[in-house]
Amino acid sequence: PAPDAAPAFAGSTLELAELDDGPHAGPAPTPKAAAAPQAPDSWSLVEEGDAPTDAAEGAAAFGIHKVSAADYLAPEGTGGEDDSPVHPGLSLELVALEEAIAPQAYEPGDTSRPEPDGGLGRLVVLGAGREGTASVCAFLAGLPAGLPVTVLHTQHVEDGALDALLARLAEYSALPVRRAAPGLRVRAGEVLVVPAGGQVQLRRDGSLDVQTSTSPSFGQAPSIDASFTMAANVFGRDALAILFAGRSTDAVGGCQAIHDRGGRVWVETAEEHFADMVSAVAAERLSHHAGTPQELAARLVEELSTENQR
Repeated sequence: PAPDAAPAFAGSTLELAELDDGPHAGPAPTPKAAAAPQAPDSWSLVEEGDAPTDAAEGAAAFGIHKVSAADYLAPEGTGGEDDSPVHPGLSLELVALEEAIAPQAYEPGDTSRPEPDGGLGRLVVLGAGREGTASVCAFLAGLPAGLPVTVLHTQHVEDGALDALLARLAEYSALPVRRAAPGLRVRAGEVLVVPAGGQVQLRRDGSLDVQTSTSPSFGQAPSIDASFTMAANVFGRDALAILFAGRSTDAVGGCQAIHDRGGRVWVETAEEHFADMVSAVAAERLSHHAGTPQELAARLVEELSTENQR
């Protein structure tokens, strides 16, 4: 080569020539990109003449069969129409989305509290002192016949005075009034009165036992505390205690038991000289509602009526 020739690596690129090229051979030609193969316009996945002429025939060729909803839901087998759970007249219907999600008119059903196994669903326990007879009579006078609840009344009475009390209450009550006795089957819609020397044990199935009272001997018999505590233990939140005004201090422990087990306590509003029993319960913050005997009866009737309409 000539002495003044530029070095081979002086340029920005290096081109290699074929071995047989001479020193004056030109640059190598740029190869042309191969053309992408193209299918002819008449090309298809099936051979000519094998294509189905009908859409149904084409679906059948791929194992697709059209069946009705009744045939699809029918069990496999050779049984007749009587063996099929699909009854004549059943059909599938397509509806518009707007119609399917449109709000429907509410139709209330029967959601009233059922009586478990024919027994008692709830219990109302009344408590009153000797001077509370008039208040109890006014309360019972506001209850209609057939009220769907059992009423158990405990009032301080002397020996031999229970018959007179039963007769007095029956004059004002539209519900039947009975003395609580051993072996008695209790029903909803009646008033039971605890005897002077007894303590009642009432169960959910309506069975009733009467035992000798263990209340103190200072004249508070039968014990309101004992009746209310029994109601709390057996009926829990389904127990409602209604306490009428009186000079006694009985019923505070029983109202506490009702309150602690989820039941409710209502009290009669009373004048100052009759407020001993009610004031003791209010001081412990155990009462949920207060009113006159007529107001208490009206509230009870309203609550039971509302529950039966739900």
